[in-house]
Amino acid sequence: MNAIVAHTCGGPDGRECPNGIIAGTMEIRSLAELIAPDERTLLFGPFGLGAPLTADQATKMQQAAIAGADLLDDVPEPVTLSFERLRSLHSYGVLFYDAYTVVTELRWVVLEMALRERFVSFYASAIPIVNRAGTATTFPAANFDTISEAFRRGGSHARCQLVPRPGGTPVSMPLTLAPLLSWARAQQLLEGQRNRLLEQRVFRPARNHFAHGAGHQLTMPNQSAAAIRDLAEIINRLWGTLTAGGRLYPAPLKREVLVIGWSDGDVDDRADRSLVTMRASHIRDQRDQYGDDWRYIVVLGIWDDAELMEFDTRYELTHYPTDLLWGPGNHRECAAWLANTNPTGDEVSCLDRLFLVQTRDGQARPPRLPEVMLALNGEERDGDWLLIRADSPFDAFHHARHTAAGESCSGEDRCPVEELARGSWGDVAAVTNLELASAQPRRPQPIMVPRQRPFP
Repeated sequence: MNAIVAHTCGGPDGRECPNGIIAGTMEIRSLAELIAPDERTLLFGPFGLGAPLTADQATKMQQAAIAGADLLDDVPEPVTLSFERLRSLHSYGVLFYDAYTVVTELRWVVLEMALRERFVSFYASAIPIVNRAGTATTFPAANFDTISEAFRRGGSHARCQLVPRPGGTPVSMPLTLAPLLSWARAQQLLEGQRNRLLEQRVFRPARNHFAHGAGHQLTMPNQSAAAIRDLAEIINRLWGTLTAGGRLYPAPLKREVLVIGWSDGDVDDRADRSLVTMRASHIRDQRDQYGDDWRYIVVLGIWDDAELMEFDTRYELTHYPTDLLWGPGNHRECAAWLANTNPTGDEVSCLDRLFLVQTRDGQARPPRLPEVMLALNGEERDGDWLLIRADSPFDAFHHARHTAAGESCSGEDRCPVEELARGSWGDVAAVTNLELASAQPRRPQPIMVPRQRPFP
């Protein structure tokens, strides 16, 4: 093996980099050495770090990890080609471990490219602006480079502003990743409160870290694969499609008919109770297993909801939306209702849901749905109320609890929620009706699964 020394950075002996290579020294390798598998990649198996895989096993596993991250046919070709370049680069990480770091850094370039392409297509190449004289007009742009050149400082339209939507307030033309993300969210091309925090706390700093060379880093294969999958979800969402089983922009989840049963023990003795969750098709098989002292309810819910056994008609205590269909009743009544009614499942979205939280005497109550809050009357309306947009009722509850305690909710301590209104029941109810015009007051029968643990 020969070596060509370009220069030395730390005196006559050179300077050692974090990976052990002498800075300024390039090793000229043979083809056999270039295509030899990197032993670091071989250590990553399907269950994490462990015994080394063979080169063939590692190659197949790394490609399988990103195989499902496909872009829509509607995504413009330049974005698709750049994205496919990242997928190919990840696959070559079996030979070149640093490829995983390059993928995680270049994803910000591809994301910004996608946002730029979507911006132009969103306005059909005729960008609505307000010129220097305050007159509404359009700026013709076949591509984003034309926009960037014209609206940057010193450009022909540097003092003009974008009109995001008809009748909207003019804003500065979004030219980089951060303002383009804000623009996409304002146009409802992106959604989700946890995603919003990711855009602010992770995407923008990470892009700046990459763009301004803030230091050397080394990324693992699983991080590179996750970056590719997340990027695919974001790009597909920009073009109007959610991802089945997605992490950031999941398609509506399928709910099924489920039965929750509990033994009819002492109400105040949690240890004296037993709980069971089953699918509707299983209720007939349970006749001999449980006695007549059991109570059952039928709900529309998601089987994998870890909080399903906390179901309460008055409050939102399950992670995913859960609705009561029937109950409570005994086994015979439950089986008969299911046989006669034959209910079916449906689909629900879990992003950007609305919750109402009541605070009385400095204590936050569990979140309620708008329909339930609007049906309250008399003393039930007392205290302060918060209208919160969140992806989970527990995000809304945590926000209400710590703001009631006078704790900060800004900067690094900010919750993944959007607080829409705060005040009396009447004031918050008025905003709720504006946000959700279809909300009809609904006072549910107070039914709850006996709790295994107290709610804070």
